[in-house]
Amino acid sequence: TTSPGVRRAGRLGANLLGVGAAVLQQDYEGALRRHGHDPAAAKILQLHWGHVAATTDEAWDEASPHLHHMMSVYQEFANASGGQGGPQPGQVPPVEDLRKPGQRLMFRPAVGDAEAVARVLNHSLGKTATTHLAMGMLPGMAPQRMTQFIERFVDDVVPRLD
Repeated sequence: TTSPGVRRAGRLGANLLGVGAAVLQQDYEGALRRHGHDPAAAKILQLHWGHVAATTDEAWDEASPHLHHMMSVYQEFANASGGQGGPQPGQVPPVEDLRKPGQRLMFRPAVGDAEAVARVLNHSLGKTATTHLAMGMLPGMAPQRMTQFIERFVDDVVPRLD
């Protein structure tokens, strides 16, 4: 999601797929207003990538290689484009560094136990308008892990969302 893209969606009165970025939300709502559309009528889906496990350490152990792969692919796109309209060129930190506090990533993943994931999502939901929430599953994970993720998300995270 980029500023030109959200402004175009606002100009057209289209719904929005966001990634929890407050500045993009402001661009979108401003474009809606400027072009005669009611921001309160917009449908806004916020997409988050992550993984839920019994413990935060277990979640990161399971998710890190898959998260790293996905971020590396997106970073290659950004590097090839020179950062035009999206993430800036750069490098994805090594797998073992993804979970370090303060690590600069192209997006903040929601990885951890149910409480940690709910905290990340509630923070995002508190700063951006959201009518729909999508939780992206990380590519390449075993189907059994994905089933466990879905069950934990529904049973343990959703009840903690504001």
